[in-house]
Amino acid sequence: MYLKRRYNKVFTIFVIFQLIIIIFLLYFPMNLQFKEFSNFYLNMQGEIFERILEKKKNDLLQKVIETAIWDDLYRQIQLKDKEWFETNLISDIQQNYDIDSIILLNENKEVVFLNVKRLPYLPEFRIDDLVTQALNNIKYNVGLIKYGDKIFLIGLSPVVKSTSRFDPNGVLIFVQIFDHYFITQKITAFMDQELIPKLIVNTTPSVSDLEKSIPLNSIDGQLIGHVILKYNNQFLKQIKELFLRNISINIILLFTLFIFLSNLMSKKFARRIEILHSEVETAIKCNFNYKISMDGNDEISDLADYFNTMSQTMQKHIKQILKTNEKLHKIFIDIIRGLITAIEVKDPYTKGHSYRVMLYSELIAKKMNYPDIQIIRMAALLHDIGKIGVPENILNKPDKLTPEEFEIIKAHPNYGYKILSNIEEFNRVKDIIRFHHERIDGKGYPVGIKDTAIPLESRIIAVADTFDAITSDRAYRKGMTVEKALEELQNVKGQQLDEKIVDIFVEVARENNYFKELLNNETTSIEEIDIQYTSLNSV
Repeated sequence: MYLKRRYNKVFTIFVIFQLIIIIFLLYFPMNLQFKEFSNFYLNMQGEIFERILEKKKNDLLQKVIETAIWDDLYRQIQLKDKEWFETNLISDIQQNYDIDSIILLNENKEVVFLNVKRLPYLPEFRIDDLVTQALNNIKYNVGLIKYGDKIFLIGLSPVVKSTSRFDPNGVLIFVQIFDHYFITQKITAFMDQELIPKLIVNTTPSVSDLEKSIPLNSIDGQLIGHVILKYNNQFLKQIKELFLRNISINIILLFTLFIFLSNLMSKKFARRIEILHSEVETAIKCNFNYKISMDGNDEISDLADYFNTMSQTMQKHIKQILKTNEKLHKIFIDIIRGLITAIEVKDPYTKGHSYRVMLYSELIAKKMNYPDIQIIRMAALLHDIGKIGVPENILNKPDKLTPEEFEIIKAHPNYGYKILSNIEEFNRVKDIIRFHHERIDGKGYPVGIKDTAIPLESRIIAVADTFDAITSDRAYRKGMTVEKALEELQNVKGQQLDEKIVDIFVEVARENNYFKELLNNETTSIEEIDIQYTSLNSV
């Protein structure tokens, strides 16, 4: 008790001393502190401005890249179909993306299409170097450029085909006017509304204490202008008055509260707090299955009752969460079943094929000591989900496919990737499915990556998929024998398929009697797959 009284006295003296110091610091150097506060806040707004501007640049670059990787646009550059440009570039692209101007150049740097939205004229942008880099080095660019006393934000990208991005036949340029309208509507509209922005081009501005200057650099690093941020005078005056009033009130309240609390300290109060603390610790150790007991009729006993009520509520929530997790798990399994059923309805050949590819892939993965067999199983089962997007007359065609039809078939890995992209649980699976038709020599599809750039899981499924495809009967050919198929895999390893995985698969085939039991057991429905493969439910 003696120590607590001494503490209360020392504490009270300390609070009074602090109060005197704060009052002294408040009423004399207040202006200096206010300026420092305002400048700090302006610097923060300047950083926000720069981040928003950078985001606008990235958004514009992303828009122009997405538009430039367009097979129809690639073709229309050569045809110079103005009506097509008007319909697709103006109606769809320019209006949706809020672009001021679209410029389309061919590979000879000649203007193929030009559209102006808010520009009263077409400035002759000096961007020959950027266009040359885009055509020769497949390089994308975004940034500011200056023409006369105006600044523009441009994004440019080489125009390429989706299937071959290394053969551009033109350059697409999106232009936005970087003026007061752009700054207020697209940048400072998302910042403090009391800010007043001002754009200065060509000259170096003089900046006062309560202003923030943001330099604007061109796409080649040259200083081309500044944006000045400042608050209006009325707002600054209100902030200063509010700053003084709030600090004064807070100091008085804090002082009063500290004195009051110091007088409330007592042995009884401290002891009850210690008991409550001990009881809470016990309840936590018992996972909230312990009821706190506190005598008396004060705030401490009320707090104990509240804690007991909270513990009961938490127990209910824990049970609800566990139940919800079970439901979510069932929904996830139902999604997998639904996707597999969708493939089977679309392409009856895929039914048994997907199941066998899953088993082959699982055997390979286990032989390689792959740590996550469930991912391999799921990806293998769903590797042809993209065929949902392929027309049935092509999927079920009894004759050999034409080159054009095969190009449509080749899009199914990307379709599968897009189908699964909206389901978070398939984040790891979607990339495996997308690349399962890539080749070791880089001649696969849809991207053309090679060697170890292809995910290991995709390389495993590629071997299993190829083996089942060449051993299965199709309407236009008879399937190979297992021995002949293994021979064929050996012939294409190191080119089409991963050499190490092929060798492992051949070893697995020998260990499993060349899959005779599996190939004699026809799986006909998703229910049968679930019965035989119950471990999928643990995913």
